[in-house]
Amino acid sequence: MHDTIIMLGHGFHGGLFGHGKVVINSTHVDILKNKKLVGIWCFANFFFERHGLLGIYSDMIISEMDEAMAFGVDCTYDEINQSNLQFALAVRDSIQEDSPIETFKQMYRSNENPVIRWNQDNFYYAYETYQLEELENNEQHIMDYNAMEEQWEMDNYNEITNEQQ
Repeated sequence: MHDTIIMLGHGFHGGLFGHGKVVINSTHVDILKNKKLVGIWCFANFFFERHGLLGIYSDMIISEMDEAMAFGVDCTYDEINQSNLQFALAVRDSIQEDSPIETFKQMYRSNENPVIRWNQDNFYYAYETYQLEELENNEQHIMDYNAMEEQWEMDNYNEITNEQQ
């Protein structure tokens, strides 16, 4: 079994997309628990924090021009490419460190690149998690809510995908 799992791509607060569908969602939480994780997709922080997952994860990040335009970040394609390269190197060099988020944040910083400037504070590291007793007592309600929320998100994703085709 693997100790570190890396999940990168496009996603939403309910999970990670791949091949036109959701490939990581709440049904995978038991596999992901107690692993060192890297979860880099838009709004992965909601997924990690809801499920008490550990590792490096992101909030909304910009990796392509459409995202930059949607969030009002004035940049060039070269700046996006520079950001993506610097990001990949920072992830590579930080995931095996004792303090991975500090290493990552030292490597992925810029005062000049508007994409890196926008992204750089949208990464987090959880090294321990707490389970609230109240949540344990309402586990079925939480599972029902998560299932309903993920179905709603998937319906929205399918609707957007169909409109784009």
